[in-house]
Amino acid sequence: GILFSAVASCLPAIYIIAAIFGIPFLPATVLLILTVAAYAFFGGMKSAGVGGILKMIVILSTMAIAGVMAAHLLFADPAVAAALPEGAFSLLHGDMSHILANFSSVVIGMLCTQSYIQAIFSASNPRTASVAAFTAALISLPVGLPCAMVGIYMGAAHPEITPILSLPTYLLTEQPSLLGGIAMGGIMLSLIGSIAGLSLGIGTMLSRDIFHRARVTLRARKIHKLAEDPASQAIDITEIPTVNHPYHLSELAVTRLIVLLTITLAAFIALANEGSQVLFWNFLSMALRSGGIFLPLSFAIFAPGTITAMSATLSMALSTVAALIAVFLGAAGNPLFFGLAVSALCLIPCWLRHR
Repeated sequence: GILFSAVASCLPAIYIIAAIFGIPFLPATVLLILTVAAYAFFGGMKSAGVGGILKMIVILSTMAIAGVMAAHLLFADPAVAAALPEGAFSLLHGDMSHILANFSSVVIGMLCTQSYIQAIFSASNPRTASVAAFTAALISLPVGLPCAMVGIYMGAAHPEITPILSLPTYLLTEQPSLLGGIAMGGIMLSLIGSIAGLSLGIGTMLSRDIFHRARVTLRARKIHKLAEDPASQAIDITEIPTVNHPYHLSELAVTRLIVLLTITLAAFIALANEGSQVLFWNFLSMALRSGGIFLPLSFAIFAPGTITAMSATLSMALSTVAALIAVFLGAAGNPLFFGLAVSALCLIPCWLRHR
């Protein structure tokens, strides 16, 4: 699920790099991979945090101006205003069940995402984490509404432009060069930071929860084997290496390797699906995370010890498969609810038996 969220950020980044430098998508993809890898490797979560503050200031100020100017252009030109579709300014226009399902996917998905938890845990103290979380929530509307206004204007005034390039085109053609350039820099920093942060989340989970645990298990087995051998009683077991292998990799090296592979995989998935919509990948990633993690995580926090490891594992595996099948078979309804239903079928009987 987190990988697909990185794909959602790679898509516009590839388009923007290709458009600005006038290069094909493949070289743009390679350039994106190198940039994100440098951003992640040389700064880690610290660069994501400092970069987040910088991009917040840049995007908040530039997009507020751009949104006001887009609103002015929208109502100043009668021809553009007449081209607006019905319900263009309604947040609830369209299929209400679809809107609520997507809303649920985003909210529940954010609760189950490593990257957001990792950002909280990386704060210097709990107060800093709390202030940062509320600040991030408060700036969403002042940034989101101007972007929506720009999208509405570009859809009416320039319907021939690919939707994914509406905002960059508006900033580079309809705005003063200085304002548009600063805003584009903020957007690219935001995309690069997003991909790096998501990849760091995947790298941390796989290296610490799988690689590190495997190393500890191997070391414990080696110590146990030596302890049972009378000839090895004189050996100091504390000097036994974690993995006795000539090609031993440190946890940091494994994390970096996984992060690099994640960045590369996400970028090439985006390249292979260059015509797809960003929101498709966003909602799919949220649905996969929510369906697989939300109920096991909730039971672990609010009712610890009431479900077994086997039921939790089955819940995560089967709910993810159910959500993917629902997506690729085109089933009616949001994949989130298919995943949650299968997850509940695996966990609730176990919880009831425990009670």
